[in-house]
Amino acid sequence: MLLHFDGSPIGRWQHVDVTDEGVGDDRVVWIFHGEGAAFACGVFDSEEDGLAWAARHGVSGLLTEYPVGDGAYDIAVAVGAFVPSKPQHRSPSHVQRFSPGWTRHVHISDGEQTDGSP
Repeated sequence: MLLHFDGSPIGRWQHVDVTDEGVGDDRVVWIFHGEGAAFACGVFDSEEDGLAWAARHGVSGLLTEYPVGDGAYDIAVAVGAFVPSKPQHRSPSHVQRFSPGWTRHVHISDGEQTDGSP
């Protein structure tokens, strides 16, 4: 499955099968951000690869799907997943902390997938 921008006037990201026609170069990566870490520590081609890596190392954190090609903030605004409603929503400090809350993500604790509860 890939995240695919449908090209409609309001635009929506949709999960589509890679065998669907018209997918083109739409790509996603899965990024692992360890609990308490300042930086991401792994980038994977698939959710399965990220989960396998997390299990191998027994790590805790969040494995998140990121569309490739633009920043999370810009894509969220373009697809209507986020609507800036305050001036600070366009500030550099807001943009640099923005994460793609609309994409799939997996909570991991000690290398095991969890439901997100502590």
